[in-house]
Amino acid sequence: MNKILLIIQREYITRVKNRAFMLITLLAPLLYGLLIMIPVITQKYGNSSKTVAVVDESGKFNDMVSNDESLKMYNTGQSLAEVEKSFKADDNDFYILHIPAGFDIFKPKGIELLSQKNAGIFFKVAIDSMLEHKVNAMRLTAMHIPK
Repeated sequence: MNKILLIIQREYITRVKNRAFMLITLLAPLLYGLLIMIPVITQKYGNSSKTVAVVDESGKFNDMVSNDESLKMYNTGQSLAEVEKSFKADDNDFYILHIPAGFDIFKPKGIELLSQKNAGIFFKVAIDSMLEHKVNAMRLTAMHIPK
């Protein structure tokens, strides 16, 4: 039994003192972190501007407009079918934010973000944040609470 422990100890020491083992042990976590962060960084600091067409069937978000250089929102005043037709015919990078007719500010459900390609996480968070602020403001107004 004593000889087996000596063999295990010798093998362990020869493996751990190897330069490649030390290098990989230090660099592997850094490389994994970098692989995870590259898509996040490129999406966060990309120069692409996104256009969002707001189709508001409820009439509660008519004033939802953004003139930010990275996010342009405008209210179409058209039906969802009409906007989808022009959306499919157009090759530009834009999204449709659909707010249904029976939208309730106290139980907000049914809002859809339609696009031809995947919307990034930061873009979704920005849209969610804008909608949340708007819905909270409408709730305060409906309950006659000053801002």
